[in-house]
Amino acid sequence: MVKFTIGDKSPLPALKKNFESENIKNLFVIGSLSGIPLIKNAINQGKDVIDEIKPNSIKKEADFDLIIVGGGPGGVTAAIEAKKKGLNYILLEKGRLFEIVHQYPNKKPIYAEPHELKVTGDLNFEDKPKEKLLEDLAKKIKKNPINIIENNPVSDIKKKGDLFFIKSKNKNYTSEFVILSIGDLGSPRKLKISGEDLDIVSHKLDNPDKYFDKKILVVGGGNSAIEAAIALSEKNKVILSYRQDSFFRCTKKNKDLLQNMIASKDVDIILNSSLKNIKHTHVEIDIKGKVAKKDFDKIFILIGFEPSLSFMEKINIKLEKSYGLKDIFGFLIIGFIALWVYTYNKGVTEISNLFNSSLVGEIINLNNISNPFNIWSIVLFLILIVNIIYIVYAGIKSIKKIGQKNYTILIGLIIIIWIFSGVTFIYNYLRTGILFNTGGAFWPYYTLLYSLIVTSFGFMSLLKYKKKYIWDRTLALIYSQTILLFLLPVFIFKDWRVFSLVYVWPLGPDALTNTYVVEGSILGFLSNGFFMWLGIILSFVGFSILVYYKGRGAVCSWFCGCGALAETLGDPFRKKTPQGKSAKWLEYSSYFLFGFAAIVTILKAFRNTMLPVVFAISFFTLFFMWFSYRKIKNNIIPISIFIGLIFGYVLDIIIIKYGGSSFTLYKYFADFTLAGWVAVAAYFFIGGRIWCRYFCPLISYLGIISSIGRFKIRPNPDKCISCGLCTRNCHMGIDVMNYAQKGHDMKEPSCVGCGICVEVCPMDLFNVVTDNKTIGPGTSYQIKANPNKLKIIDFQKSSFEKNNISNSSKLNKFQVLAMGGKPEATKTLMAARAKMIKGMKSKTLKVLK
Repeated sequence: MVKFTIGDKSPLPALKKNFESENIKNLFVIGSLSGIPLIKNAINQGKDVIDEIKPNSIKKEADFDLIIVGGGPGGVTAAIEAKKKGLNYILLEKGRLFEIVHQYPNKKPIYAEPHELKVTGDLNFEDKPKEKLLEDLAKKIKKNPINIIENNPVSDIKKKGDLFFIKSKNKNYTSEFVILSIGDLGSPRKLKISGEDLDIVSHKLDNPDKYFDKKILVVGGGNSAIEAAIALSEKNKVILSYRQDSFFRCTKKNKDLLQNMIASKDVDIILNSSLKNIKHTHVEIDIKGKVAKKDFDKIFILIGFEPSLSFMEKINIKLEKSYGLKDIFGFLIIGFIALWVYTYNKGVTEISNLFNSSLVGEIINLNNISNPFNIWSIVLFLILIVNIIYIVYAGIKSIKKIGQKNYTILIGLIIIIWIFSGVTFIYNYLRTGILFNTGGAFWPYYTLLYSLIVTSFGFMSLLKYKKKYIWDRTLALIYSQTILLFLLPVFIFKDWRVFSLVYVWPLGPDALTNTYVVEGSILGFLSNGFFMWLGIILSFVGFSILVYYKGRGAVCSWFCGCGALAETLGDPFRKKTPQGKSAKWLEYSSYFLFGFAAIVTILKAFRNTMLPVVFAISFFTLFFMWFSYRKIKNNIIPISIFIGLIFGYVLDIIIIKYGGSSFTLYKYFADFTLAGWVAVAAYFFIGGRIWCRYFCPLISYLGIISSIGRFKIRPNPDKCISCGLCTRNCHMGIDVMNYAQKGHDMKEPSCVGCGICVEVCPMDLFNVVTDNKTIGPGTSYQIKANPNKLKIIDFQKSSFEKNNISNSSKLNKFQVLAMGGKPEATKTLMAARAKMIKGMKSKTLKVLK
């Protein structure tokens, strides 16, 4: 089994929508281990999962209907709901009830976030300190007792037949259902340095009141480290060491508290530092490359926890980013299917001519099947009928879900389009026995199946998601696929060249040079020059302008057929996307393919004396290489393009010598192998955007334009809880959480603007914007506002106070926002965290790090 990491987080269990394990039936995972954080969510999950459980009353051989492992808020809620439902259950807890809350430092505030989320279980709570929360929870359990065994850790869970066999410290049990609510935190993470096991070192802070008049070093930059430093500073001298140059992996509340402590000299901080060695008498700390020796009475290393993956692996639960032999076998099967589809009634001669050999053609000639169109027609006919029924059903359900909004007409039009198509197909099938009168051409069948998949799974996305942005782009993808890439080429024009409206160069380089004219097409009067220049204008001008203003997603996530399939069929497999540095490096493959496409198109066009094409593509390629080097400051991009150019040129010389065509080879390598086979087959085990992320030569340069354009996803770092859901669900493998924590606009070239981070964030901290401003630490703003008109916002007391600018005593404790002046200036400042310097006369405010 192969596993991938997710940024700095490890993969979680692979779960269905109802929190059931993908590979172990009747085993449910709730709480933070499900990938959805916060106590409120865990409570709601505990109730929802019990609603899913329907025990088999005939079976009596099990000890219990349900065993709940873990006594946190989610597990306890599940126990309460199981009792209400009359289930025979038991809750097994390795420590104390609500052990995870007990482990928090004393006096730690527990926030009932998100505050707008309604709790459906019985354990509702409000913002309060740890001790008060535990007291309230104990009262609720006393009022409503549950069947629980504390101090009884579970060491193993195995399923045999329909029963689970649970091995615990005290006793072994059997059950029909199991709920895991054990959290995602295992053992404390360590620095793995010399002396870390000494008595003066701790990896957990239970009670800060135990320490008095000590010199204490706290290592870490997350919430745990900052909360510990603040709590210990009341009675001790505390120094906080962090390896980064700013604190961004913590909540806004903790950041504000720490800022106040630093201003009042209660806590000292050492940034850009790392602990190298620990001895009985002193420690060695690397501070900006220089090692210093310092002495401390106590050291707390609070850098997080290792995930509890060992237990998950022991009980054989499938993880999000993993694949095995079954997935590899499926990958190969889809490859053979793609090969058959792609080469039916075309391409065998082309492939065999690559190296002037009939052997290749004989090997892949899978077309020796007697008149397969009747078989395909019957299959597609049945699929069509089933899909139309589903589309009508899902469309009505979607409208009911959102109410009577603007989407009602749009969804109705989709239903009408497919009813019209269905009636046409049925009439044609009854009259001729086939769906299409195309003289044996296969592409209409492929387009029909593709469009059915996009529409069907698109409606599944509509039923799954809530945000308006997701609905808008999903409906746009469905319309683009059904109209631009299905109705127009199949019904209206009956000409495959209409695809060039979307698949412009370099996705469709043959549109520039192919002399083929579709027989009977009403576009037959158009010369090939029309499609050639249409492709060039759309690719180099139209798409570039569109992407500059609306982002790469304007192509990838709104009307591209590849994006349509990825965001519908590929949507459930988002969490399988590879992430990390090595996965990101592979993205430069798209620039290699851009160079490859450029040179083979230029060489073929030049041989056909199409000098305008040669000039246009040559000029754009050189401009793109210069632009990425000088403006984007990225040397790898032009190097990758250059290697692709050289590779294509050498390959062209070799293949031409043997009577073949490098242009044909490129089409089969890029269009069939990468886009048609690898990308689609990879959906099911390494995510749905493999082609878009790693190989697409069109988006390689559109991504660069997007990165300097107006489109961006803007986070509110003050609301980030570092749960990682945005990163886990990103199809493009972007560490979105890193942008959210730092408060930077996300403008990565690889971002396709799908908006899933906006949808899945439990704190609702992301917004899609298309302005020309940039928000981020270290950014200065020239504001045309009256600096004397200020409102000073006390975030700690959640109240507003008016103060004069000269009142500098409060400027260290409050954040200052300019009021008045132009609306856009005020809007910019309201989105930034600003600091007004004492005696400042300038109108420049600078964002704090």
